[in-house]
Amino acid sequence: MSFRESSADINLVDNLLTASGVNPAAISATEALYLDGAFSQIYPLVYSEVAAAYGPFLPFFLAEAAQQASSITSTLASDYVAGLGIDRNFVLNQAGYPGTQRKYNVFKGNHKRSSYQIDINGLQAVDPKKIKPTPNPDQAQFQTGIYIQDQLRLGNWIGIAGIRQDWVDIGFKGSPDTHEQATSGRAALMYEFDAGIAPYVSWSQSFTPQPGLIVSDTLFVRTNGRAATPREGNQIEVGVKIQPRGSRFAVNLAAYELNEENLIASPDTLFENLIGAARRVRGFEFEAIGNLTDELVAIASYTYTDAVFTDYPDPLAYKIGTQDSNMPEHLASLWGIYTFSRGWLDGFSVGAGVRYIGEVTDVGEDLLTGRQFSVTTPSATLFDASVGYETDHWRWAVTAQNLEDELYLVSCGAFTLTCGIGQARTVIGSATYKF
Repeated sequence: MSFRESSADINLVDNLLTASGVNPAAISATEALYLDGAFSQIYPLVYSEVAAAYGPFLPFFLAEAAQQASSITSTLASDYVAGLGIDRNFVLNQAGYPGTQRKYNVFKGNHKRSSYQIDINGLQAVDPKKIKPTPNPDQAQFQTGIYIQDQLRLGNWIGIAGIRQDWVDIGFKGSPDTHEQATSGRAALMYEFDAGIAPYVSWSQSFTPQPGLIVSDTLFVRTNGRAATPREGNQIEVGVKIQPRGSRFAVNLAAYELNEENLIASPDTLFENLIGAARRVRGFEFEAIGNLTDELVAIASYTYTDAVFTDYPDPLAYKIGTQDSNMPEHLASLWGIYTFSRGWLDGFSVGAGVRYIGEVTDVGEDLLTGRQFSVTTPSATLFDASVGYETDHWRWAVTAQNLEDELYLVSCGAFTLTCGIGQARTVIGSATYKF
């Protein structure tokens, strides 16, 4: 039996960089990239979230059922798990509107806050530090889910089957509450060879709430805005896990296809969120972990992703069949962790790693001529590190991401030449107690 509770209170300022006057309908994409006139859009966002999760737990009646099932035959082992998940999200969202900034190249500039912004209440230019963001309607999303899963073992065969029922209540100030529910399932089958090779196949469905975003089913978001309903997905995966008996390393290989619908998108024709996009994601994953020595562990991973839109809520519809600019094709990482096991440093560990985020291309279209063009977000290489100390019951750790505080861009849009700013240097401390 286990119990888990978590909560978070987040304040976020989201920076969106946009090249000024760079409309590819009038200027070629190549020229647009090197234009030095630009402004930044800053959307101040105050986001408060409180969440709690409970589970998984094993009620008495399920434990009794598992005991009865295992007594059917001595060669069949059955392990039931059931759980209850409760998630509560309360969102206060405030938004500002575009301002201007001194001239710069969007890919090489000094991306800081605008010189001034426009206060939409009075349509006056104001200091960004003094602007009063306009509140969006408050939101509250309550999700409750129950699930049951059974793992069966018969000889070298392992099978898993599970089912989950979710109910989501979405409150949006000024509009009637929305009630959503879904039943999702999962199943997997694996065979363990004596040599330590285990091929498997799995299938799963997902039902994921999207709190905090205002969307619409039409282009008129300001008059038809509502809270986003959950996105749904269906995934099939095949793979193999390799860990020869007695070895000090393991390798995992997997290929998958994921189909998702009810996604949120921002069409080129406006800076708003529409719901109703769908995408197909096909990918390949590789992970290797092993002890190079008794103290040194190395972890390497690589992911290839081919994500394309199969539906898009834009009247022009040219995004269908193009790459999702939020999902780079190539991701890779390499980590090393050294744990001291002797002397006064016994229990200490240090780690270092490097991450590679590949480039990603977005497609736009000239609204007058129908000519298509593209803009590529550059790749980035980031460095991370960690230090920790562990006793029988306690573990303290400090982890730093993007050590060099490198400024990098993510998900640049072709039509508007909008770019998000990547995560800055982040240092996280943690303390864990084991009973």
